[in-house]
Amino acid sequence: MPEQRTRISYFIESRPHRNAPWQRATGVAASWESGAKARARLAARREMQPNWEHRLMERTTTVTERPAGETAAEEQSQIHTHIHVQPDPSHVADVIRGVRRSGGLPPTRY
Repeated sequence: MPEQRTRISYFIESRPHRNAPWQRATGVAASWESGAKARARLAARREMQPNWEHRLMERTTTVTERPAGETAAEEQSQIHTHIHVQPDPSHVADVIRGVRRSGGLPPTRY
């Protein structure tokens, strides 16, 4: 039977304005396994760069290990990463106020 391990970590993405793409800070590869510590770092980032938008990202990594069979390519250990945006309630309220003032939502970029 395969053995699975799941790990959750958090990191911060920022952008200078709402039409800019979200990105991690250049040269910063920080992530935290503690949600409380990540939220504290998010608050510090918002104080340091108050004119930028910042959001907390959640990364879930699942590792599945099982014995290699005759078809090693199919039976190798697999790593799956899923990133989920976990909006900060205060940021959501700011966005809603901005949408109400502007009269609509900005175009969605894919």
